Parts: sequence; structure tokens; C-alpha cells
Amino acid sequence: MSVHVQEVCDFLGVEYVIVKPKADWWTWLNKKGCWPSLLYRDCQGPFIHDPVNAVKVGLPMETTLILDGSRATQMVRGSKKNKTTPHNSHPKLKNYKTYHPCFDLTDEAAYDLLEKSKVPLWRGYAMGFQRTACWCCPGMCGLQAYALEKNFPGLANEIRFWEKRIGFMQPMNNKGFDDLVRVGAKKAEKEGLL
Repeated sequence: MSVHVQEVCDFLGVEYVIVKPKADWWTWLNKKGCWPSLLYRDCQGPFIHDPVNAVKVGLPMETTLILDGSRATQMVRGSKKNKTTPHNSHPKLKNYKTYHPCFDLTDEAAYDLLEKSKVPLWRGYAMGFQRTACWCCPGMCGLQAYALEKNFPGLANEIRFWEKRIGFMQPMNNKGFDDLVRVGAKKAEKEGLL
């Protein structure tokens, strides 16, 4: 993923900055003792927002436009976010200009826009992944879990190990990673993605 981001930055002529979280995912997960909530997404703070925001707040507000790939289809139900909603994960960022160019586009329109722009596309899409952000998260969706199983079986086995250690990702439904993989495989077959 980092090579892809560097290629996009090179294409756009912008500085490439490596940002790393202070926390280690597996240590955090072990201490937490359960998977992150798929609704509350308590993993986003320490692993995405905190490290990225530390860089963003150092940029001059007057000349900075924050672009991201937020999509309406990936929002939690009831979200009030729109194409220009500022980031609310850090109080100092609420006054930065923010734009989510693909927010209300269909998947086809977003892909067409990216293809026409000639921005390098992440190879994970060709591997069946549905999104770049948190691409290896086992709880995103069935197609994502299926792509993870198919392309990175070692990582899929690591997820199974952690399920034995801390339980299923969806304990109320008694559903785990393999259930998501099965759902994804059925959907991939139905949509002709196999």
C-alpha cells in the first residue's frame, strides 16, 4: 500500500510523508481483548486519525485542502456527512477546507473519474478488494474477507488465530471471519467476480 501511495504522490507532484501510529495493532487488540466495533470503529482513532491529524494540523490552513476517499455508501447509517463535511476527529481541523470528491458518486462513476484522471489505481482492486482504507480489516465486508483469504491466506489464518483467542468479530450473531469469506465467495460468484 505504501508504494501505491508514493506513486500517487509522485503523479500528483506532492510530498510523500510516511505516517505511523504509536500503537501496534496486535498489542492493542490483545489489550482490548475483543475486535473493534464495526459501528463505532474505535480502531480509527489510534491507527488512522491520531497519526494523520498530527501531520495535518501542521499544514497552513489557508493553503491546505484536505481530500479523501470518503463514500456515502461506506458511512454509518444516520451519518450527516456530505461532500464538504470537515473532519471532526481533531478540533483544530474543523476549519480546514475539506472535499470528498467521490462521496456521492456511484462505483462506476468514481472508477470512471479515477481512470480519466490517470491517477495510478491500487492493484488491490484487481485482486478483488473493495476499498483501500483498512484493506486488511477482517470485518469490512464479505467481498473484502474473500479477497483477503484468496490473496493473503497467511493473514487470513492470523485472523482465525485471533478469533480463537478473543472471539468472533460479530459475537452477537456468532459470526466470524469464515462466515464473511463464505458470504463474499457467494457474492463474487453471483456478480461474476471469480
